[in-house]
Amino acid sequence: MKAIILAAGEARRLRPLTLEIPKCLLLVGEKTIIDYQIENLKLANIREVVVVTGFMADKLEQHLATNHPDIDWTFIRSTEYQKTYPAHGLWLAKAWLEETVLYLNADVICHPEIINGVVASEHDSITAIQRSAWDEEEVNVILKDDSSQIAEMGKYIAKTLNDGEFIGVTKIGKVFGPELIKVLDMYVEYEEFKKFAADAINLTIQRGHTMHALDVTNLPAIEIDTAEDLSEASKKLALILEPA
Repeated sequence: MKAIILAAGEARRLRPLTLEIPKCLLLVGEKTIIDYQIENLKLANIREVVVVTGFMADKLEQHLATNHPDIDWTFIRSTEYQKTYPAHGLWLAKAWLEETVLYLNADVICHPEIINGVVASEHDSITAIQRSAWDEEEVNVILKDDSSQIAEMGKYIAKTLNDGEFIGVTKIGKVFGPELIKVLDMYVEYEEFKKFAADAINLTIQRGHTMHALDVTNLPAIEIDTAEDLSEASKKLALILEPA
């Protein structure tokens, strides 16, 4: 299995820390955010990785190639990262969506068993969720009744309907992937560039295609968007590195 990591954004909410460095190269403990991801991929025996870069692409690509020479890298540069959202980055990597892939956002640090669980699932497509406290800023999910299937996901999900939080670790299989490509192509055709990858996954679900949820509430994970998140990640690091 290959992995696709979306890492093109400018991370303006983390400025001035990200004025001259991509967010995923910020240190948490002794390693960068993305280094934890790559180590987890290696533990899951994933060694072919596609990274969509944009802001400070040279720094990120050099870091990855130098520090992880045992990975077979493909770098795709977004030249429009300043005016596009992550769905456009996923569209740039759509050729890899014809096969089963693991999709990750580059700003997530998580316990390795989260990635292992998603990769090992028997389902064609599955995404990790946590039943954490509702936050209107996060991508939340609604599950189908008595099912692990996702009915809907997005930042607009009301607290009363919420069943969990999408954390950006998703296996996209051979059935779901081609349908997701159709949605991504549509976004580009109609110049809908301000769409998240989660928006594209949700629309694919609404078109009748199945995405399961893997509940990983018992395992630590954090998406780093703000300075507060970065501080919280440092506090959680010991738990993240602890064997399950």
